Amino acid sequence: LSGDVLVNGLFPVHGAGDTTFVCGDINKEKGIQTLEAFLYAIRRINQDANLLPSVSLGTLVLDTCYSPIQAGQDVSNLQSRVVLRLHNNELSASSNGEPANATNIMAYVGGKEDDITKAVAGVLSPLMITQVSYGSTGSIFNDRGVFPTLLRTVPSNEQQAVVMVSVMKEFGWSYASVVYTSDAYGVSGKDLFVQTAQQNGVCVATIVQIPDVRTNDAMDRIIEQLRAKRGATAVAVFAGSAATRSLLQAADRAATAGEFVWFGGTTWGTEQDVTQGLGFVSRGAFTIVLKSDILAGFDTYFRTLRPSSNTRNPWFNEFWEETFSCYLTEKDPSFPPRPSCTGAERLEDSWVHDTFVSYTATALFSIAHGL
Repeated sequence: LSGDVLVNGLFPVHGAGDTTFVCGDINKEKGIQTLEAFLYAIRRINQDANLLPSVSLGTLVLDTCYSPIQAGQDVSNLQSRVVLRLHNNELSASSNGEPANATNIMAYVGGKEDDITKAVAGVLSPLMITQVSYGSTGSIFNDRGVFPTLLRTVPSNEQQAVVMVSVMKEFGWSYASVVYTSDAYGVSGKDLFVQTAQQNGVCVATIVQIPDVRTNDAMDRIIEQLRAKRGATAVAVFAGSAATRSLLQAADRAATAGEFVWFGGTTWGTEQDVTQGLGFVSRGAFTIVLKSDILAGFDTYFRTLRPSSNTRNPWFNEFWEETFSCYLTEKDPSFPPRPSCTGAERLEDSWVHDTFVSYTATALFSIAHGL
């Protein structure tokens, strides 16, 4: 999207792939909606003659695919004036194929996950380029000496640990376990929970790390470790949505329904894909959801998007096909069989407003006001 100045975006449009630089399936529940909120906010800003008079915002959007290495390298390449965006096996820096001009880049919006944000900040902070995250809650980002140009529109996860411990005490659970991942969100969340629990009379029974490679055997062993601590009913989980789901699947295989009360942070929140098909084992869980305002006009905007008109989002057709299990164009026989899209599909029939929509737009509006 062309403009006088660029504010680039980082979004998990696809899930993680099998290897570092390979993306997985389209992230239809989260990635596309926050990306569209970003594009919607750009349009709103460009239409406001009082906000940035005589200046238009443009953007280059990067698909992080939940890979910190990929996100960091893409941003580094862009800042080095290297062509960056891969779409349909053609590398280009913009929709018209013209090379990107790094001198026009004013700021970045993203990432959502702590590890993505940290990797990108490692590139941008030494260059003193502003970065505004719309989803990273890790307490490590409070250090202005390490992250001098990083801002965020969401609160630190310090409060998540406080909320979890407060609820545990209210219900009389004074013996709790902690499960976490080795990323920035998991480690900082675990450390804050242990510290807060010790300060408030909640004993920590065991601390278990979820491995990077989540095989069934590895996850089943975690459930065994939790079960070994009899009486530790409450389990605080500091992990991303995919890792949390793997943990619940292991708990389901072990038929632990009723044994544990799970406590999840904002990465779990109201994410339906975390507990889909796992209702019995996750019943009674406490999760933390960030307070989110409704972005004015976005609901109508998103519901009326159509593949024929939404040409600025190169991933929208893929999102549409996955959402409605149909094909917009003829596919070769290697694709799974599906009917053709009829044109009667409507997003209002299958859409739930994402918590991070307003935080994404706020990030962009804050940058625009600062230009």
